[in-house]
Amino acid sequence: MLTTVERRFRGKTVLIKGGTSGICKAIRDELHHAGARTLVIARDYKEDLSGTESTCEIDGIRHFFADIRSRSAMTEIKEWLGNNDITLDILIANAGINIRGPLLD
Repeated sequence: MLTTVERRFRGKTVLIKGGTSGICKAIRDELHHAGARTLVIARDYKEDLSGTESTCEIDGIRHFFADIRSRSAMTEIKEWLGNNDITLDILIANAGINIRGPLLD
């Protein structure tokens, strides 16, 4: 019997911005396990890998090593998706920054 997540996401293509740590990593893993084609954009994950590729597949999950603030990097990812006939069903845009310090001065 399929779980609710499997019924909703199996066969869907999901792009997760910021999916290498925290809650998005957990979402990435759950969706991948449920049968979704999972793609991740990560800025700093590449440091853990050898090579200079801007994209690779790790454990069945496609990783793009890019800074989402870079227009040229996003254009490169868009072109890769188009060249590989990949259409996104779901975008999870959770990449962000964590600013620590006092709320008010």
